[in-house]
Amino acid sequence: MYFPDGNYLEHFHSMVVGYWLGARVNGTADPLALGQDFAKWLVEKKRFGGGISRGWVGVLLRKYPDDSEAYDRFFDLLAEYRGWPPITLVPIDPNPGSP
Repeated sequence: MYFPDGNYLEHFHSMVVGYWLGARVNGTADPLALGQDFAKWLVEKKRFGGGISRGWVGVLLRKYPDDSEAYDRFFDLLAEYRGWPPITLVPIDPNPGSP
């Protein structure tokens, strides 16, 4: 995903919340369904510390103040939380073909 102005994790969170609301309104199961459980897991199992009032976004940004690092780490942590194999992020060039 490309977010031109930074704030990667906040933008991504907005997309996830929109997806979740759409799934809920249409009676579709949400495969992510992170909610507060993921935030609690980060604080309790990963020992990230602090509260969960801002959800998993707040927990990650407290641990990784650099938003782009927090965004990248989210995918590793989500894979670990779900028991999935590691997720590989591939950077893309937003201006392909330019010098």
